Amino acid sequence: GERTFKWHFAAGGPEILKGLSAKAQMLNEKPYAVPYNPSGEGEKPDRLLLIDNPAVVVSAFKKAEAGDRYILRVYESDGAPQTARIRLPKFGVDETIALKGYEIATFAVWPGEGRMEKTDLLELDV
Repeated sequence: GERTFKWHFAAGGPEILKGLSAKAQMLNEKPYAVPYNPSGEGEKPDRLLLIDNPAVVVSAFKKAEAGDRYILRVYESDGAPQTARIRLPKFGVDETIALKGYEIATFAVWPGEGRMEKTDLLELDV
């Protein structure tokens, strides 16, 4: 059958590899339109989630299957140990995490408690 390939080339030194997975994800995701046009009046809301390391990628943020908590799943994309500061201003969370190369980590977040704890992929307490 017929195949279609898209290529994106970027030049530079080894530093260009930092956050490569996140850059590839942005290039490959199709844009979508949100049918909402705010007036611009009123108070600008806080950001939901901030991570200071581009090598740590968010793969999920969702309501937990059970209980009054949210689930945050991240992974390290460069293959090297990393630390990242994760902030969820709306929930009062400000934590620094450490990940091994290519590690996937899942965290339970309790809104209003300012608490985030590591859990497993099945969202069971560890």
